[in-house]
Amino acid sequence: MFNLNQPTVPTLEYQKARQAHKALGREDRFLAHMHCTHNQFIRHVLRLRQYGRCPVCGKLISLESPANVHHISYTRYCGSRTSEIKCFFPRDNGMIYAMTPNCELCYYDCPEKASACLNNLVLLHSACHDKLHKTNCTF
Repeated sequence: MFNLNQPTVPTLEYQKARQAHKALGREDRFLAHMHCTHNQFIRHVLRLRQYGRCPVCGKLISLESPANVHHISYTRYCGSRTSEIKCFFPRDNGMIYAMTPNCELCYYDCPEKASACLNNLVLLHSACHDKLHKTNCTF
């Protein structure tokens, strides 16, 4: 059928990765890469790359089903210097917008940078994403 790479939980913890990026003077670019998960363009490209399937359970991720973008590693940071855009992304705290890198512009202007970012991301069902982090295991 489909040969999708199985996601793993990052070995470097988020807070330690953030501190390391801060020490290297690129915390803002690290956070930009973390925020790219809010960008609908990234979600669309990941859905296409994964044939619409969740690599954890192998089932289709419908447009209506809750889905999360999972970072494979926290060592990556956004290498693009494009301006950020405001994306519609409702959250539990009442906020409905999030600032995110302009990944679509980067995708067409700097395909090698965009490819490196996309290779660090996978789209998962929200339940599969939660299970992955709670069990801290691979599937």
